Amino acid sequence: MPDQDEILFVGGRNAQGPLPVGAWTLDLETLAWTAVTDGDIPPGVVGCHAAWFPPGGYALVFGGDGYSGLQRQSYTYDPVSRAFAKLDVANPPIARRDGMMAYDPVSAQVVLHGGAGRIGPGGAHYNDTWVFDGADWAELTTTGGPPPERRWGAFGVDPARHRFVLFSGTQETEDHQDLWTLDLDTGAWTQHQDVTLPMPRAGASHAFVPEEDALYFFGGLTQPDYRALTDGWRIKLGG
Repeated sequence: MPDQDEILFVGGRNAQGPLPVGAWTLDLETLAWTAVTDGDIPPGVVGCHAAWFPPGGYALVFGGDGYSGLQRQSYTYDPVSRAFAKLDVANPPIARRDGMMAYDPVSAQVVLHGGAGRIGPGGAHYNDTWVFDGADWAELTTTGGPPPERRWGAFGVDPARHRFVLFSGTQETEDHQDLWTLDLDTGAWTQHQDVTLPMPRAGASHAFVPEEDALYFFGGLTQPDYRALTDGWRIKLGG
C-alpha cells in the first residue's frame, strides 16, 4: 500500500497446512507488524490474490484456498480504518488460487489471469483473464494464444505500452519456459520467442519496473521436485 508505506499480508501456510484466517500489515519505516482484526477477513489464506486499487483507496483481495475450500469472494482492505469488507459483486471469476493479479493504471482496473482450481497432477489450471473496475468483474475476450494454463507465474503491468506481462508458472508436472504479453487495448496475446529466457519456475518474487521496461524476479520453485532456486534475473522487453 504505497500511500501508507505498508505491506499487507493475508493468511499463509506452514508445513502442516493452511494457517488460521488472519491478516497483518508491515510498516516499512518501523518494521513493526500489526494484526488486522476488524471486518470480514478473507478466508482464502493460501494463494489469494491482492493488488492495491488507487481509485478506491483500498487493497483488493480475491479468491484463495484454505480450510473453507477454494474461494471466489472479493474483499477490500481500507488502510485508514484498518478493516476488511466483503464486496457484493454480480460476476466474480470462478474460484481459484495462485493466479496472477496486478493493477493497470492506464485503465484504472485490476487484471487477473489464470491460477488453479486444484493443484497436483491432473489438477485444474486456468488461462482466462478478468478485469475489475471497482464495481464488478468482467472476463476479457482475447485473441492469439492464449498462454497455456498455469498458476504462480511472474507478472506485472507495463503502463507505457499498456500490456500485461507474464513469464513462466507451473502446471505441477510442467513449468512453462515462456514469455507472453497481453495488449490491454486490443486483447491480443503475443508470445515473445526472440528473448533468451532463464530456466522456468513458479512462485518467484517479482516486480515489473516501468522505468526500465523490465520484469525482475528472484528465486522460486522448479519441477519435478519443487527445488528452491536462488537466482535473480531481469527480462527487458523493449517494443
